[in-house]
Amino acid sequence: MLLTVMASLACRAVGVGLQFSDEFCDEQYQRLYHNAQSHFHGFVDIVVTFHLSPGGRLSGFLAQPLPKSGLPRGVTLQQTNMPVFPPRGCRYFTGKTASVPVLTLEK
Repeated sequence: MLLTVMASLACRAVGVGLQFSDEFCDEQYQRLYHNAQSHFHGFVDIVVTFHLSPGGRLSGFLAQPLPKSGLPRGVTLQQTNMPVFPPRGCRYFTGKTASVPVLTLEK
């Protein structure tokens, strides 16, 4: 399902932000994304608002812990750290640990 959501966003990286493709992107997605405090928060807002069922979970690997502030209402957050072994040249993970948030939409 996440691949479907990501494909429907039809985003491409541009500088420090993401830019939406008008022909594939819903105006509501754009509003939620652009009002979010981070890229991941924007993604979470879109998934929770349009695609996640009550009791559903969303997770990812992040370079830093996800701040609890800015999450949609009704979402609980549990975070753990996990060792990672990024390949040489990887610019996203510079350390040896990733933060793994698990977000659950309350029933």
